[in-house]
Amino acid sequence: MGVSVLYRAIPPESTLYARLQSQKALTVLVVSLFPYGCGIFRFFEIEPEEINEILEYFIETHQETFGSELEADQVIAQ
Repeated sequence: MGVSVLYRAIPPESTLYARLQSQKALTVLVVSLFPYGCGIFRFFEIEPEEINEILEYFIETHQETFGSELEADQVIAQ
């Protein structure tokens, strides 16, 4: 007999959860940046030069999702 533990890092009733469910660009951003800086919530605490390199790579890699660098910059800024 085993025990299952269910942990949700983002509560389903939160605004962030709702946005992740409805906005593909935000979902792609969160999933892509999660491995950097000990998670998405600490991503912007790493070195600014490293952030810029990661974001440039991210924008190039997911250009089909955003359509343009300007649209990617808007999603990142939000």
